[in-house]
Amino acid sequence: MKIGDLVRRVRNPKHIHLDMNAEDNIGVVVKLNTGVFEDQVKVKWTKPTWYDPEDGLSAEYAENLEVIGEGNYLERQGNAE
Repeated sequence: MKIGDLVRRVRNPKHIHLDMNAEDNIGVVVKLNTGVFEDQVKVKWTKPTWYDPEDGLSAEYAENLEVIGEGNYLERQGNAE
């Protein structure tokens, strides 16, 4: 998984999410190695269930995400940080 990959949540994640619309919710990975133990990624979702009010991104465990589009989506859209 890398910055710019398009992702969605897997059906049976180890860490339970309350997102009932997980299958049609698509996000883009914008940060890697986040969280207290640096074991999370930050995702910008089309329909966020919750997000950090400081940056508008959701912290997710990579094991709960499925890459559905590889490549640097942010650069192609002109939104790279």
